[in-house]
Amino acid sequence: MTIFKRLFFVTFLGVFASSSAWTQFDPDKFQESLKEASFEEKFEAANLLMEDQLYTYAADVLESLVEEQPDNANVNYKLGYCLLHISNRRAEALPYLKKAEKGISKKYNPFSPMETASPFETHFYLARAYHLNEKLDDAIENFNAFLDDVKSKHVLYDKAELYIKQCNVAKQELADPKEYKIANIGEPINGPDEDFSPVVTLDEGAMYFTSRRLRPDSSNIKFFSPQDGMHYEDVYVSYYDFKKEEWGDPEVISTISSPKSNQATISVSSDGQQLFIYKDLNGNGEIYVAQNEGETFGTPMSMGDEINTEYWETHATLSADGKTLYFVSDRPGGLGGRDIYRCKKLPNGQWSKALNLGAPINTPYDEDSPFLHPFGNVLYYSSNGENSIGGFDIYFAEEGTDEMGNVTWTNPQNMGYPLNTVDDDVFFTTNARGDQGYYSSAKKGGQGQKDIYTVSFKSVKDKFAILKGYIDPGSAEKLPEGIIIYVYDLTSGGEPQQYSPNKRNGSYIFKLTPCNEYEVEYTMNDEPFYTTEFEVPCESNYQETNIVLNLDGVRLDGKDPSTEVDTAATELPEGDKDKWKYRLLVNDKPYLKSGLVEFLDGELVAFSELLDDEGYFKYRELESNDKPLIIVDVDDPTLCDKLVLKLYDENGKLIKETTRDVRCKSSVVQAGDLPKYEYQEFYGYNKKGVNKKKEWDKYVETVTELIEKRGYAQVEVEGSASYVPTRTYKNNSDLSAKRANDGKEKLLKELKKRGVDTSKVKFVTENSRVQGPKYEGDFKNTEKYGKYQYLKMKAY
Repeated sequence: MTIFKRLFFVTFLGVFASSSAWTQFDPDKFQESLKEASFEEKFEAANLLMEDQLYTYAADVLESLVEEQPDNANVNYKLGYCLLHISNRRAEALPYLKKAEKGISKKYNPFSPMETASPFETHFYLARAYHLNEKLDDAIENFNAFLDDVKSKHVLYDKAELYIKQCNVAKQELADPKEYKIANIGEPINGPDEDFSPVVTLDEGAMYFTSRRLRPDSSNIKFFSPQDGMHYEDVYVSYYDFKKEEWGDPEVISTISSPKSNQATISVSSDGQQLFIYKDLNGNGEIYVAQNEGETFGTPMSMGDEINTEYWETHATLSADGKTLYFVSDRPGGLGGRDIYRCKKLPNGQWSKALNLGAPINTPYDEDSPFLHPFGNVLYYSSNGENSIGGFDIYFAEEGTDEMGNVTWTNPQNMGYPLNTVDDDVFFTTNARGDQGYYSSAKKGGQGQKDIYTVSFKSVKDKFAILKGYIDPGSAEKLPEGIIIYVYDLTSGGEPQQYSPNKRNGSYIFKLTPCNEYEVEYTMNDEPFYTTEFEVPCESNYQETNIVLNLDGVRLDGKDPSTEVDTAATELPEGDKDKWKYRLLVNDKPYLKSGLVEFLDGELVAFSELLDDEGYFKYRELESNDKPLIIVDVDDPTLCDKLVLKLYDENGKLIKETTRDVRCKSSVVQAGDLPKYEYQEFYGYNKKGVNKKKEWDKYVETVTELIEKRGYAQVEVEGSASYVPTRTYKNNSDLSAKRANDGKEKLLKELKKRGVDTSKVKFVTENSRVQGPKYEGDFKNTEKYGKYQYLKMKAY
């Protein structure tokens, strides 16, 4: 505002006490001030607020004027105009503009509080209101009425012609809706305020989004945007709990968000290490990036002069290899208002000069919010051009190359209704499969003014495969440090892909190639602790292999716990070691069975000591100075995991306590002596369960024998589903996961019947896969799809 305008506003409404009040605005005080002002004062204030584009406040003032004079075409027109500029209230403008239409006059005076007529532009805004309420024929009629009244030089003439074209597109799209499943993502992500611009990591383990809610610590309780009276935009993150299958409570990222200004999410890199955000700096939007520093992000840094200019940069997306950045700018030289540009990463780490993507992506209109699918060559973006249903619509185009090696794009395809609506549809991203999108909308029935939604649809990209999953810390509170996953392509060779799982929920994801064999190695501090191999079938359109690794089922040093000896150096105190004693305990109680204990030096028995009736035996050292592995003969193998060894000095003082240096005799067996068995069952359409009784009984016996001989059994479970559509289950991924879980639960139930301690079963992995050839309506072709519909369980 100018000084005059602000003084006027303070004088008549008494809302703002100082210039700093723009950030500490009190909405309640503002509403109270309306009750004391006259019609003329409020009319003047509404005009000033509209001039400064503060439409939310102006609408509040005008609503009170309409209450005073409900048939006044002027205030009805102004209120309708303001509502059209408030994202979640646009559809409400229609009844006010219909009233305003009755008082159209060419002698209209917009500045006089005595004016009760409306301008001829009412036809245009009434048409927009009809458009936004899906009354398309009425919209076209009023747009044409407006064009009949004005000359082609009118500032709204071209827009009216554009909207007529969009209305005709909308009539076609609304008559032929696509098969989308749209759902509000719900709590705790959506709240009563605005929640929007979601960006999800490829493994769908973390969602970053923008919210205008009150922070959990109330640190933004006094700060409001003068444009609309809501809290400023903050960047939040929610982590997905794969075991509970739900999103966690959102957390504000304090290193990025300030309670006194706007910061909004744009995109996240495919490895989750870079978060791109938008900052509005004095009306000049710029793109910033924050680097992942473990469990949070560092201070956002500007993307540099090749990306950010004195003009408006709004959005960006990074290719999977980190070498190409697509971003939006309204800088001069483009095809329209906002265009999509591309920069390449140079050998020196800097970004190249920006290149306009040109046609057919960019148009004479606006393009925004590009998202490049990291595992394919599909670009999603929004445009408000002639092929839109209304406002911005979401499109996709596929990247290719011509004979000269130049980048080309297919003709963009509108994603269609009901994903696209008659209002603006922007900020669309997808998961790795490309069959579920995330976006925000102000549609009716939401929890807040804007909500985040998911949309399920048929993937537009079908020739790739992925490995995804998560590492479950098991009984530990969180993942240990130093875990890195390596994926080796055994067919093509080359350097392995590597990835550090998300520290909050252990999630990870890799791109694979059909027809190739892979080895996956899980390591901690460069030491492998689990490996697996598998082949991606050739005839598939899309492959998803899901591996869930439970750390309770594996040793992180990769060794067999039955023969493991801790050789880490331990400094023992000085003393009379001939008087030192070991004591053996089970469940914190002395092991009272007398007998011999053996001291192993490698695989050989170095010597034995007598275990007395109070659980004590003599301390001995090996000539090699290595730690001995102490073996105890235990009748009940279920006690093996409960053994604790304590060492006391000559004065009875505890020197150390260990569970690693003691093992049951019954558990020390050679690998060749252990039973191994694999159970596999193939299914018909939508089937699951265990039906091969003879083979299943043998498998359960194998697991029982393993536990008896060694004290535990390691089990791997894999469920698989084909691409034959399922109506019984949520989707094919859900079906394959249920097949795996069904096998796991039936094994535990059967072992309990036999009196086996199920805590001795260590589930190493629980895998689920969706694989096989593309479905072509031939669900009865069991030879084609049956081999991809199975349960497989391995015990060792």
